[in-house]
Amino acid sequence: CGTKAERASEKWRPFVGPLSESAVLTTMAAINSLMRYLVDAGYLLGNPLGLIRQRRRKMAAEAGGPLRAVASTEEVDKVERFLDEVNFNDWNAQHDAGQPFAHGIARHGSAYPHYRHLFEAYFERWEESIGEPIGGSVSLARQLRAAGYRTLLLTNFSSETFPRAVRLNPFLNEFDGVLVSGEERLMKPDPAIYRLLCERYGVDPAKAVFIDDSLPNVDGARRIGMHALHFSSLDRLLGDLEALGVRV
Repeated sequence: CGTKAERASEKWRPFVGPLSESAVLTTMAAINSLMRYLVDAGYLLGNPLGLIRQRRRKMAAEAGGPLRAVASTEEVDKVERFLDEVNFNDWNAQHDAGQPFAHGIARHGSAYPHYRHLFEAYFERWEESIGEPIGGSVSLARQLRAAGYRTLLLTNFSSETFPRAVRLNPFLNEFDGVLVSGEERLMKPDPAIYRLLCERYGVDPAKAVFIDDSLPNVDGARRIGMHALHFSSLDRLLGDLEALGVRV
């Protein structure tokens, strides 16, 4: 894989020009779509990849926010080209499906040797890629438990990085049960993972409410008979829950 000196040389640089590991990690803060609440919690942590697309023209002028380490829109462009060239989301999803990072890094590093150091950095410095919890979401989950509702976590997540997410976000220990795709080698929206959750935790699908920020995942829950809500904002979620008779 080359020495550190070799990685710093021209042959290890992306074709788009030098691209820092910090810029990639900060810009990708939640390529991992994290945390599902009730029976899923995709809204608990933000997804800055979408933020990049919407706000890329403003990033150079912003001192804070999830892209605070990106120095210019030109650098954001380089990160986007890297993500597109290596099909990063699909690569990352393979780890959510149970592939060890060592295998994924070796295989993708062979296919894209000029980016190998970025794949390695993503795993080694993974904590830097995590977005902040969305305001109000964690407290809502706590309010639901206080009101007597059982909350379960169903997440597409690597078994290697999920424990690191828990260390960063201790509230993830508060759920009544957790099912991690990387441990089960099943992923949403495969109906099998929803059925497994219900079997393991004694959930009647007809009496469960599943919440996700991904429409395909919402449809997957509905296919096994769950009530399922597509999360787009906390206010809308509260209204949708009330319409189902869930009150906090």
